[in-house]
Amino acid sequence: MHTLENLGTSDTGITMLRHLLRERIKRVEDGIDPMNVMRDARANQKISTNAWNTLLSPAEASMLADSLFEEA
Repeated sequence: MHTLENLGTSDTGITMLRHLLRERIKRVEDGIDPMNVMRDARANQKISTNAWNTLLSPAEASMLADSLFEEA
């Protein structure tokens, strides 16, 4: 934490993230696996989300964005 830092009530997320980070670092120091590490190959399966995972060129992305805004 920086000595000049002045966190307010709207910075609750920052303090929560720092708490989680410190907790997870401590777990690794204690020899416990980090969060979301699966040592069992049967439990370590990819979950299909059907999310937009297509890579577009800048030109394709621009055309897609233009068509989305035209619909709105």
